[in-house]
Amino acid sequence: VLLWALATLAVAEEPPAMMRLAIPRFCGAAVGPPGETALSVVSLNCGGGSLEAAAEALACDADVVLLQEAPGQQELGETLAGRRGLSLVAGPDCAIIVRGTQRPVAVSPDRAPYLAASLVRPDQAPRTELLVVSVHLLQPVLRWDFWSPSTWREASEVNALRVAQMDSVATLVATHPKAPAVLVGGDFNTPGGDALYTALQPRLHDAFRQAGAGWPNTIVNEAPMSRIDQLWLSETLRATSLRVHRTQNSDHRMIVAEVA
Repeated sequence: VLLWALATLAVAEEPPAMMRLAIPRFCGAAVGPPGETALSVVSLNCGGGSLEAAAEALACDADVVLLQEAPGQQELGETLAGRRGLSLVAGPDCAIIVRGTQRPVAVSPDRAPYLAASLVRPDQAPRTELLVVSVHLLQPVLRWDFWSPSTWREASEVNALRVAQMDSVATLVATHPKAPAVLVGGDFNTPGGDALYTALQPRLHDAFRQAGAGWPNTIVNEAPMSRIDQLWLSETLRATSLRVHRTQNSDHRMIVAEVA
């Protein structure tokens, strides 16, 4: 039991995250240098297109809202109709809502089911343009019959698709080198620290490791045991705060972050 406890403290993400909550000064500077712009960001998997879950994310009044398993474009458009200053880019699964303006980035049909991207100009000064990507990767194989060869064949095939999806996200980021800032977030269906995230490095870094505090896991909402919802930033962006909040209308918890 002692060895298990020591191993947990050494490698698990949860203990240091809880320590950062108890000692806020280890959670990144809340106040940045003069002229630094603060940007609030929310990311949520809406749990099968729940409009109520999307409304929870919008209630945070963030500058950038990333949705996965989002309601349809028409539903979201009607919801935003009475909210001035918000713009929407929506795909078959993912959506981006911004306080400001945005231009959709062309995404090939084979990528559309798992990501949406846009060039965003937030409605604040300085009006720096940034590339924003909302991601929802394929879920890995979850089977208990690990003794069956078919389980390993299926897992291998699905893993190859997931690697290809992450590589396409990395390619999308790389094809916009002139964007002064890049923000990629969403439901990666992959826990923190997995080798799959190496495709995003070194250009992007995990915002949670920079400023996350409190219980970090996002799935499932009632008893979250895995951090599959994440936010990744380019070196021109710095997370100053990142928390995970319980939701009422989704099986995922919601990421709420402040980015400089």
